[in-house]
Amino acid sequence: MIYLTISCELFVLQSADVNGPDEIGPGNNFATIRTTSIVKQQQLEHIQADNMREQMSGYKEMRRLHQKQTHQVSLHCWLALAAIWVNSAFHPLG
Repeated sequence: MIYLTISCELFVLQSADVNGPDEIGPGNNFATIRTTSIVKQQQLEHIQADNMREQMSGYKEMRRLHQKQTHQVSLHCWLALAAIWVNSAFHPLG
């Protein structure tokens, strides 16, 4: 005797018709059946990818700001050195 066990997990029917309902061609007019656990896993992966993208854009903005500040400090130092050099006794033209 063979016993058949059926899971109570829900299934999601997702249309994979990418080109639209009026298009005719291979790959149209079929659907995939996915379990809810797969759907939840894909949603979680999508959320994680969004979070990673947001963190990366925040990092890039912080890096740009730091680069700008570093450039400003460097420029300030060069101007200070130039002022010292102009006013010093070692000035080649003075």
